[in-house]
Amino acid sequence: MTDNANLVINTTDTSRPRLTLASGGGLDITGGKVTINGPLNFLLKGTGFLNVSNAGSELYADDLYESNSGMRHDQGYFNVSNGGKIHVKGTSRLTYTQGNVSGEGSQVNAGTFFMGVYGGYGGNQFLSVNNGGEVNAREHISLGYYDQRSDTTLVVSDGGKISAPKISLSTNSELALGAQEGSAAKAAGIIDAEKIEFVWAKTSDKKITLNHTDKKTRLFPRILSVAARAWAISMRSMARLT
Repeated sequence: MTDNANLVINTTDTSRPRLTLASGGGLDITGGKVTINGPLNFLLKGTGFLNVSNAGSELYADDLYESNSGMRHDQGYFNVSNGGKIHVKGTSRLTYTQGNVSGEGSQVNAGTFFMGVYGGYGGNQFLSVNNGGEVNAREHISLGYYDQRSDTTLVVSDGGKISAPKISLSTNSELALGAQEGSAAKAAGIIDAEKIEFVWAKTSDKKITLNHTDKKTRLFPRILSVAARAWAISMRSMARLT
């Protein structure tokens, strides 16, 4: 969509229709607004993509929800950049391989922001929030599914910001400040949360990674474990943990 166009999609609670973006197709909002009234299964399948870029480009939705239909979802792409915005009243839960929220004014705002693929239904999921981009959840940011076989990674770097009262990490999930474990350190972003919880996990592979170049960065949230097994904090920076 371009040139300040407006598109409205109306759905009902009982039907929950599916919008499938597949095989190189996608929803490309570069100058206009899309409004989705009601719940919608929004499926990025194969090489399908969702792109919201440039100031004035916005997507409004009650929910952006992927219902795990049993099909494998392993190549989708999600991008919000250059001042684009997504506003979700309820839950944002999209399945994609690579995601990017980048640039001043670029925002994803939701009630709950969820990352992860249930069981064996998809490949790894990676999201970078960087260069002033923001992911803001009024209630909760959740990484990973119980017993998922793929990896979920959220990296906050170069002045990017995520904010929520609570952030939870489950099976095979990583929350990284600067860069993910094993990558070259980058400038830190901002993680604004009251608490970080480690939950619902059958394995110990859930972690916070501090891998950045900033000397005075601090991590303030309370870190809690309500899972039966261990969790880890990996530090490869000059950060102080308080």
